Amino acid sequence: MTSNVANLNQLFQAMNQFVSTRTSYRCLTEVNHDLKRIAPLFNARQLSAQIFSQFPLLAEGVQNYFNAHQGLRQFYSSTILDLLVSATDASNSQAPTLILKDNTVVKQSEERYRLSSSQSLLIGRDLQHQNDTRMIHIPLPMYKKVSGRHAEIQPVSSISSSVQSWQICDLNSTNGTYINGQKIKGCQVLQPGDRITLAYPTASEKAPEFTFEGQNIASTSDNPDSNQIDADFIFLVIHPTQPLSTSEKQLVDRASKAEISGLVIIADVSGTKPEDVSKITENLSSIQEWGEKNYPQLADNLDIVELPLYSFYPNTPSKPLEPAIEQRFVEFATPFIKLAKERGIELLANQISRKIQPQIQRIDQILSAAETALKNDMQRSEASLKGSSLEYWHDRYISSKKQVEESREDFFREARTVFSRHREDFSADFVPGNLLQKTEDFVNQLEPVVNKLNGQVCIQLQPQNRQDLHTTMMYFLQSELTQWGDRQWETICYSIEGQGLEGLARRAYQQLNFLPEFELANTFNPPAARLDFSSHFNTSFTEIKADISYGESSGDTFGGIARIAMLSAQAAISISASVSARQPVSPHAVMQGANAASALVGLIGVSINRPQQQKLKIEQVVDSLRRTTSNYYKNVARYLLNRVAQEVASAIESEDRRFRKARDTTDEQVRRYLMELDNISRGYKTRQELLSKDRIAFEQIQRLGG
Repeated sequence: MTSNVANLNQLFQAMNQFVSTRTSYRCLTEVNHDLKRIAPLFNARQLSAQIFSQFPLLAEGVQNYFNAHQGLRQFYSSTILDLLVSATDASNSQAPTLILKDNTVVKQSEERYRLSSSQSLLIGRDLQHQNDTRMIHIPLPMYKKVSGRHAEIQPVSSISSSVQSWQICDLNSTNGTYINGQKIKGCQVLQPGDRITLAYPTASEKAPEFTFEGQNIASTSDNPDSNQIDADFIFLVIHPTQPLSTSEKQLVDRASKAEISGLVIIADVSGTKPEDVSKITENLSSIQEWGEKNYPQLADNLDIVELPLYSFYPNTPSKPLEPAIEQRFVEFATPFIKLAKERGIELLANQISRKIQPQIQRIDQILSAAETALKNDMQRSEASLKGSSLEYWHDRYISSKKQVEESREDFFREARTVFSRHREDFSADFVPGNLLQKTEDFVNQLEPVVNKLNGQVCIQLQPQNRQDLHTTMMYFLQSELTQWGDRQWETICYSIEGQGLEGLARRAYQQLNFLPEFELANTFNPPAARLDFSSHFNTSFTEIKADISYGESSGDTFGGIARIAMLSAQAAISISASVSARQPVSPHAVMQGANAASALVGLIGVSINRPQQQKLKIEQVVDSLRRTTSNYYKNVARYLLNRVAQEVASAIESEDRRFRKARDTTDEQVRRYLMELDNISRGYKTRQELLSKDRIAFEQIQRLGG
C-alpha cells in the first residue's frame, strides 16, 4: 500500500504540474484549488474525521475525546463543521451560470460559463486576451459591433446579508449592453432568467445573447467548504431522545452519496435517567430502521452508539472516568484504532484516489470542452468565409481595389478632357452656339434710340426691356455662364462614362463591399448637386458709354471716323489680350474704347451735315456703336468664362481628392477587418497546437492513473 501511495503521489505531482502551468483554461483554477486541498494527505498519515452536530457543546465533546485518546489522536485528525439548519438542501441549488445561447443562423452552439463568487468575468472581442480565463472571448466576425472589452460580470456581496449576487457592468462599449431589451447605464444586478444582449436590444446573427441562470446563494460560514463532506468517517452527534431533525437527515443523505468509510451517529446520553432508557432505545432503533430503509448503501457503514460525553464537555474539570464509562469509550475507540493500524494506508490511498480521479475527469472534460469550442469557432469562421480561404478574399480585394483605382484614373482623365474640350468650344468664335457669338447676337438685338433736340442728335443702344444696358448685359452673361457651368457639372456627375461621378462612386462601393459577414461603411458620398458660381459675377467692370451725341451741322470727316474706329478696335484687342492671358482687364483699355466711341460720334457730326445723309450717318454710328459694345462684352464674357471654368476645374480636382480619401478610408476598414480575420485564424492555429500538446501531456497523466 505504501507503493500505491507513492504512485498516487507521482500522479498527483504530474497533475499539479499540468494544472499550474496551463492557466489559459477556464475552470482549471478550481481544479488547482482542489489539488491544493489534497496535497496535505500525502504527509498526514492520518485518517480524517468530520464531526457535525446541532449542538456545539456535543461536537466539541467528541473532538475533545479524540484529542484526549492517544490512539485516536495518533491515527485520526478531527474537524468540527457546521450543520445546515435550513430546510433546503444547498447541494440542490443551481450554481449561477452565464449561458451563451445557441444561434443556428451563424452555427453557434450553446456554451455555459459558471460564475465564481471571487472572480470577475469579462466579455468581449479583445484578441490580445483570447486565452484569458477571466474572459468570454467572442471572435465571431458577424458580432463585429461587440467591443473588445464590452462588459463585465462581477460578484456582489452585502455586509448586511449573506446572499451572494452578481451584476453586469457595461464598460463604455460603443453600442451598449441590454438586459431584457433595455439598455443599461453602468451596472445592474442580475436576476435569474435575465436575457443579456450585446450591441443590439434583441438577439440576431449580429448580436449574441446570454442568459443568467441559477439563484443567489447564501453562505453559512466564512469557509465556503464548511458543509462539505470530505473525510473517511463522519460523526453526527445527536440528542438521544429526539428524532432526527431536517438538517440532520440532510447530512445523512449527503453522507450516503459520498465515498466514506463509515457514518457514526453518537447519541450523547449524559445526564439521562433510568426512565429515559426505553425512550432512547426506541428512538435510536427508529433512526436505525429509517437509515437502513432509505439508505441501504449505508447498511454496512452506519453505526449508532451511546456515549456519555459530559466528561469531555468544554471547561469541564478533568477527572478519571468511572470504570464502566471508561469501558464504553474503550469499546468505541478500539475498532477505529484497529482499522487504522491494519488498513490505514489502504484507506488513505483510497481517499487520495477518490479525490484525484474526479479531478482527472474534470481535466478531461475541460480539455474536451476546449476542443469542442475550438472546433465550433473554426467551423463558424470557415462558414463566415463562405468556404473560401482568407488568402482568396485578400487577393480578390487587392484585385477589386486595383480595378477601382483604374476606373478613377480613367474617369477623371476623361472628365478633364471632356471639360477642356467643352470650354474651348464655348469660347471659340467659329463653333456654333459659342458664348462670344451669343454675346454678339444679344448686342445686335439692342435697339438704337435716336433723339433730336436743339440741333443735337443723340443715338443710344437700349435693351428691349428699357433697363440699364450694363445691368442687362451682366445678367445675360451670368445666366448663360451659369447654365453652361451647370451643364458641365451635370455631365461630369451623371453622363461621363455612362453614369458619371455618381456612378463611379456607386460602382466603387459595390466593387469593394463584397467581403463575407462584413458590411463596409460607405464613404463614397455622392457629389454636390450644383456648384455655386455667384461669387464670380460680383466683379465690378467699367461701364461702357453706349450712346453718342453730335450736332446736325457738323462737317463730314470720314477719315476721322475711320481713325477713331481703329482706336476703338485697338482698345477692344487690348481687353481681349488681357482676358485671354487670364490677367485683370486694364481700366485704361476699357476707357480708351469708350472715349473712341464718343469721339467717333463727334467726327461724324462734323463731317455729315446734309439732310439726305442723316440716315446713312445714323446707320454708320449705330453699327460702330454695336461693334464697340459687342467687343467690350465679349472680353468681359471671356473673363467670366475663365472664372466659371476655374470653378468647375477646381471642383473636379476636389472630387478626385475626395474619392481618393474615401478609397483610402475604405482600404483602412478592409485592412483592419482582414487583419482581424488573420489574427483569429492565427489564434485558432495556436490554440489547436497548444490543445494538441496539452492532450498528449494529459494522456500521460491518464496512463499514470491507470
